[in-house]
Amino acid sequence: MLADKLRYDPQALRSSAEQDLQVTNGRRSGRGGRRTTVFGAALACCAALAGGALAASMDFRERPSSPEAVGTQPRSVAAADLDGDGDQDLAVANELSEDVTILRNNGSGGFSEHPSSPEPVGGEPRSIVVADLDADGDQDLATANESSNNVTILRNNGTGSFSEHPSSPEPVGTLPLEAAVADLDDDGDQDLAVANHETDDVTILRNNGSGSFNEHPSSPEPAGNAPGSVAASDLDGDGDQDLAVADRNSNVTILRNNGSGSFSEHPSSPEPTGNLPHQLVASDLDGDGDQDLAIVTFTADELMILRNNGSGSFAEHPASPVPVGNGPSGVAAADLDGDGAQDLAVANVFNDRVTILRNTGSGGFVKRRSLATSGDGPFSVAAVDLDGDGDRDLAVANLSSDDVTILVNK
Repeated sequence: MLADKLRYDPQALRSSAEQDLQVTNGRRSGRGGRRTTVFGAALACCAALAGGALAASMDFRERPSSPEAVGTQPRSVAAADLDGDGDQDLAVANELSEDVTILRNNGSGGFSEHPSSPEPVGGEPRSIVVADLDADGDQDLATANESSNNVTILRNNGTGSFSEHPSSPEPVGTLPLEAAVADLDDDGDQDLAVANHETDDVTILRNNGSGSFNEHPSSPEPAGNAPGSVAASDLDGDGDQDLAVADRNSNVTILRNNGSGSFSEHPSSPEPTGNLPHQLVASDLDGDGDQDLAIVTFTADELMILRNNGSGSFAEHPASPVPVGNGPSGVAAADLDGDGAQDLAVANVFNDRVTILRNTGSGGFVKRRSLATSGDGPFSVAAVDLDGDGDRDLAVANLSSDDVTILVNK
């Protein structure tokens, strides 16, 4: 199986990704010979954590108990209080073992696996998001499952163990690589948007309020050529949640929400990016009150900053692109140094490092740290306060060593 090869030979991941840029639409294949691009792994729910940090130095240190073992080929990590004890736990989607590992936080950033973990999900989960999907007050999970073309809904029993929702799995398009969670139809519950790599679209799943979903009548929404990453945010300032979708053609499609969960492409869309945009995050990067975009470009080893003009059209920041590490695959936005501006952390799968980019305050970035991880193949990163001291730490899912690195912000 190709995924097994990539697990032990990460350089094959880059080669296959670069080759895929030359594949035409008509030559796309199904599961037996499916594309091997490495879109996905997101962390839509944890990638845009903002503010709230106390004074921090961006001096990260790996916790003594790190790395934490998880399942086989972890693609995506999300953070939330899963067991209701007030600290931030971790949920990790493992592609090859086709399950989710639940890591309970002891309150100081050390973790132990929940007794009910791992939780089985669909075929080859590539992305995990966390939200209260059934409106009972605790945090549930949803995974986008690449090979089974569906989304698994895991309901939390309140203590961090999960059961699959009776209506799950929910069908979506072909080769779903990433999901985003937000209230898309303005009815007060959390819906899902799923980027489908093979069918060039985004499936909109409306929540009925109890964690079961039905596809919106206008869904699927066209979204470029081979979309692989999706973020939900109010991009045009009208109060509802829009979508930004990165695709293999080095573009970002901007889909404006009409207020009820149907979408139309922004007149200025698509917005150009660098080669093979792999993951994007929406956050106010230049401090002007609207939501900008940060996009890691896998084959260019760079990060691109797109500034929002306030109405959902974008222009590249003068200081963009920003060099990062080798094979950037995941990005998280958070105030890492406590100055009120949104910094960025980038997981680089090929050199086993996490790049820390400090925001200058106007959306320009300078490299502050390049952190080595004890894991092999850092692929996804979440920024959250793991040790309870008020600043943002990092959890990094390592694709090839089957573990999660915990980097504590000092």
